[in-house]
Amino acid sequence: ISEKDVLNVLAIVMRKYPVDRKRVFLMGHFMGAGGAWYLGAKYPELWRAIATMSGPFVLEKGYPWDALKNKPVFISDGSLSRSLTASRELASFLDKRGFNYKYEEVKGDQSGMVPLVLPDIFDFFDKCNNN
Repeated sequence: ISEKDVLNVLAIVMRKYPVDRKRVFLMGHFMGAGGAWYLGAKYPELWRAIATMSGPFVLEKGYPWDALKNKPVFISDGSLSRSLTASRELASFLDKRGFNYKYEEVKGDQSGMVPLVLPDIFDFFDKCNNN
C-alpha cells in the first residue's frame, strides 16, 4: 500500500504543479532508504537520481541491479551507525560493477547523520541536473 501511496502523491503533485519530470529525485533514510531502493529500481524512469541514508537494504542476488546501472546514486551512512559495514559493502559492490554512485560517511549515528549529509545530497542532486 505504501508503494501506491508514493506513486499517487507523486501523480497528484505532478498534475497540480509545474514539475519538470526530468528532475524528480528519490531519497530515503533507514527504512525509507529501503523504500528508495525498491521504488528506484522498480520505477527507474521516474527518478533523475536516488539517495539513500543508513539503508543498504538490498541483496546482491535477486535485486534488479540493471535498472539502476546508469542511474546516479548517492549512498551515505554515519560512522557510528549499525548499518555502516553493510553500506561500505554495498559501495564496494557498486564500485566493482561500474555503477554511477557516490558514497559518503559522516561522523554520527543512524539518525544524527541525516542533517550532516543532507546538504551534500542536495548538492549531488543539483549536479545531476547539470549532466
